[in-house]
Amino acid sequence: MMSISDSEEFNVKCFIEEVRKRPELWDSSHEEYKNREQRQNAWLDICSVFIQGFKEKETEEQLIGGRELQQKWKYIRDAYTRQVRLAALKGLGEGSNKYIYGKYLRFLNVSSMENKRRNWSPPSTSEVSASNNVKT
Repeated sequence: MMSISDSEEFNVKCFIEEVRKRPELWDSSHEEYKNREQRQNAWLDICSVFIQGFKEKETEEQLIGGRELQQKWKYIRDAYTRQVRLAALKGLGEGSNKYIYGKYLRFLNVSSMENKRRNWSPPSTSEVSASNNVKT
């Protein structure tokens, strides 16, 4: 089986777009995000797009190809996340994002912001009253 990475025809921008179309793979606020079967089906769809004759291949070849695409996505996503985090630490604006696929991955920022909002909780009454009693 030819490696997906070795294929000259592999188009990373198209790959990112195929993942973007399936928010159950990347958006933790999506209703199907926790549905393993739904995510698995989404990856099978992506495999069918990028692996020629995917549905006719033996199960083992399908598994290898699927894992390879998932690893490719993890690498792309993690590289983007590192770049965004580094830019934030250095106080650089969004325009400073140097990652080659950064502009195609901005949809991940929406998911990240939603997670931050969901994890935020207002201070408790005791915390507020304690901070009001502090003299400055």
